Amino acid sequence: MQVIRSLLCLGLASAAALGAQEAQPRSSDRPERIISDKYRFSVALPRGWYVVGDEDPPLFFNFPAERMLPQGELPTGGASISIRVEGGERQNAGNEPMSTWADHEAEAVHGINVAKSFIDGPPVTGASRALYVVFSEPALGEPGQSLGIVIVLWRFGEGLFAAELSYISGDPKGKLYGQTLIEVARSFRPGEPRPKAR
Repeated sequence: MQVIRSLLCLGLASAAALGAQEAQPRSSDRPERIISDKYRFSVALPRGWYVVGDEDPPLFFNFPAERMLPQGELPTGGASISIRVEGGERQNAGNEPMSTWADHEAEAVHGINVAKSFIDGPPVTGASRALYVVFSEPALGEPGQSLGIVIVLWRFGEGLFAAELSYISGDPKGKLYGQTLIEVARSFRPGEPRPKAR
């Protein structure tokens, strides 16, 4: 997760660098699908959330670029959702049981109050269940933020996929963010990458 923390900081910095043109939430009657060309899947962009430029897999924030804080910290009321694929930084993590993978993630950030349960996974996975993991990530220093982390893990084909939510511990909208995370995970669809421009 330290690697993910670095990626999150990079995503925050990228979003800030993109400026106002990326700071508008995309909205329509139907949820927009954000495509991962690299991993050949898509997920729905949460209504009112922002997608960071060309991150692949996608990275979402519930606040615009101008509210970004230095060093990857979230502003008050801020939350992020990142999509991860196939075990990320740990070789062979995609072959681990989901519960073991989740334990590694919590241990990497000294996570406390870890709770796990099963929920329905994305419909495209058929009968597959998704692992729902909740824990707290203590502040890394002074001053620092203690974060609430929620991860939904599921398998599709040979792949292990995760949608990870981060928000400031104690945020009264934490449960709402958790529901948004589940909606994103359940919106997962495999597919072909978008056609290349000519």
